[in-house]
Amino acid sequence: MINKFRICTLFLLMALSIDGFGYELFPAKKSPLDRKREMFNRRARHPLGFNFSLLGPVGLMGFSVDYFIVPKIDIEVGAGLDYTAQKPGYFVGGKYHFFGNTLTNLTPYLGVYSAFHVDEDHIQSYNFYVPFGFHRIKRKQLCWSIEIAYQVHADPTQTQFYGAGKVGWRF
Repeated sequence: MINKFRICTLFLLMALSIDGFGYELFPAKKSPLDRKREMFNRRARHPLGFNFSLLGPVGLMGFSVDYFIVPKIDIEVGAGLDYTAQKPGYFVGGKYHFFGNTLTNLTPYLGVYSAFHVDEDHIQSYNFYVPFGFHRIKRKQLCWSIEIAYQVHADPTQTQFYGAGKVGWRF
């Protein structure tokens, strides 16, 4: 049996490859049209976001901080409450926005997160969360996203499809 974690890790590495999506590590001098696009791209203008989520990688609800490294790649860290035992949970991950370099404000994305819950002095209920969703940044920097995800849990009986909704503010 092929390890699901290895497959998801390989997929993440392929999805985030720099050359695979037309982003140059050391870009040439930008044309005035490229600079104008960046000026109107809300992911480039407001890369930092604070979010409140219902459901998601840790369970019931949470708070997260995300940052667009480039308009297509968003990294996120957060904390929340577990839906079963009301224990704190933590997550870290990233999302790839398929139309991130365009001027469109609604972008589909695919992400990979690692989440865990801490019980006194040890890590408990580790899971791997792979969401597909839509993210929108409104004119006044309000943002929202909705997603459906496949959640691979340390306990195989708890592996399931899951989802989340987020509302936040971008800076």
